Amino acid sequence: MAKTNTTKTKSNKTEKSAKTAPPKETKKVAQASAKVPTAEAREADAPARPRVGPFKFLQQVRTEVTKVTWPTWKETYVTTIMVFVMVILSALFFLLIDEVLGNAVSYLLKLAS
Repeated sequence: MAKTNTTKTKSNKTEKSAKTAPPKETKKVAQASAKVPTAEAREADAPARPRVGPFKFLQQVRTEVTKVTWPTWKETYVTTIMVFVMVILSALFFLLIDEVLGNAVSYLLKLAS
């Protein structure tokens, strides 16, 4: 009696998996990648700005400066004090950490010798 080979080959399965396409990009990813222009495209799309003389430029700067909301002296003072307090607290914190780690390393080196 001759034995017949009844086992299926794996080649059918690998052929099917090779034929399947990679997953399609999601709609958001495709839209986001489509919106990213190259440098050349940005330069081509940018509107041409008219060149202005130095006096016109200074006039425009002065106009823009008047639109700025400047902080009051009290806000400036309080913010400056807060910055100095945070700098001092940060310096003390790092000094403490440096001392603790320095002492720990010194102790470990004494143990090793």
